[in-house]
Amino acid sequence: MLDEQLKKAIKQQGLPTDFIKTVQRHFIPIALNISERVRSRPDTLVIGIQGCQGSGKTTLASMLKILLEQQAGLSTAILSIDDFYLTRPERIKLAKEKHPLLITRGVPGTHDTKLTNKTISALKQLSKGENLKIPRFDKSTDDRAPQNKWPCIHGPVDIIILEGWCIGIRAQEASALNHNVNNLESTLDADKIWRRYVNNALSTNYSHLFDRLELLIVLLAPSFESSYQWRLLQEQKLRQKINSQPIDIRASQTMSPDQIRNFILYFQRLTEHGSATLPLQSDWLLKLDEQHTIISSVCQTDNHHL
Repeated sequence: MLDEQLKKAIKQQGLPTDFIKTVQRHFIPIALNISERVRSRPDTLVIGIQGCQGSGKTTLASMLKILLEQQAGLSTAILSIDDFYLTRPERIKLAKEKHPLLITRGVPGTHDTKLTNKTISALKQLSKGENLKIPRFDKSTDDRAPQNKWPCIHGPVDIIILEGWCIGIRAQEASALNHNVNNLESTLDADKIWRRYVNNALSTNYSHLFDRLELLIVLLAPSFESSYQWRLLQEQKLRQKINSQPIDIRASQTMSPDQIRNFILYFQRLTEHGSATLPLQSDWLLKLDEQHTIISSVCQTDNHHL
C-alpha cells in the first residue's frame, strides 16, 4: 500500500519510476528520524525544508508526508512559503512606497509573515474534529486565491512542514550588501535600497518566523546555475500539465527561458548566501549533483550518513 502511494505520487510529479530508490535510500531515514523526534514530545513539530528553485522541496515534502502518515500514523500538514505572498495590491503599494522591485513576488519582504505565523499557531492548536483553511496563492493571477479555493486541514496535526527557497536563511552582514551580484542589482538597485529592505526583513519578521523551526532540512545544489536549469525543467513540466488549457491561459502561466533567466536574478544573492551558510545550520543536509540526483544525505545532529 505504501509503495503504491509513493509510486503514484512519483508519477503525478513527472519523476522517473526509479525515483523510488531515492525515497528508500534518503527519504525513509529522514522520516524515521522525524517520527522518533515526535514520539518524545507532546506538541506539534515544525520542520523547514530549504532549497533553490527546482531543487525538489515540494517532492521531498510530499514524500515525507506519505511516509510519516502511512508508516508512523503522524498527521502532517505542508505549508509552502509561496502561498503566503502579499496580495498584488499590497505589493503594488510596497513597490510605490519602498522600491519598484518589490512588485515581484519571491524575496523576503514580499510575504505575509504575520499570516504565516498565525497559520502555524492555528495548526498547532487544532484539535480532533476541528478544521482550518490554508491560504493558497494563484500564480496565474499573481494574487492570493479567494478563500473558497483554500484547502482544508483536519486536526489534530502532529507535524508541520514549511517549505520554500528562503526558509531558514539569515540576514547578511551590512558590508556584504555593498557589492552587486548581478546586472539586475547594478542597473535596478544601484542605490541598494531594495537589497537593504530585503535584508532588514530577514533580520526581523523572517527571523522570528524561522525561529519556530525545530528541524531544518536543506537541499544543496552544486551551483546557482543549477537553479536556472532546474527551473527550466519545472517550466517544461508545467507546460505539459496545462497543455489542455486554452492558449491564452497557457501563456499567462508559463515563462520563456529568457524570462526565467531574468526572474532568478532576484534570488541569486540570497540563494548563494544560503548555500554558504545553511549547510552548517541544517539538521539534515542533502547534496545534489548537476543531474538533480541526491548524492548524499547527512543527519548532522546524530552523525547519520547515507
